Amino acid sequence: MMQTLRTKWLENPKEQTGRGYWIEQDNENPTFFPGRGAKIFFRPAEGEEPKHIGAIGVLHPEVLGHFDIPYAASSVEINAEVFL
Repeated sequence: MMQTLRTKWLENPKEQTGRGYWIEQDNENPTFFPGRGAKIFFRPAEGEEPKHIGAIGVLHPEVLGHFDIPYAASSVEINAEVFL
């Protein structure tokens, strides 16, 4: 999706400027297995504040159980509204 939106991956967002996206580990989201979740951030332009636009990770076994999913699964959620 990010390639389609021509959005560059920022390996080190604190040192790189301009438009792009990156992920940061998130151990607080109970949807994901501990240590297996991340927040997705997007900086629309140089000098603008980054926006938290989504999450990605391996689903926690309790979440899988609530949906009767018998196998490991991952999930990604991105708010595409920031690109409009």
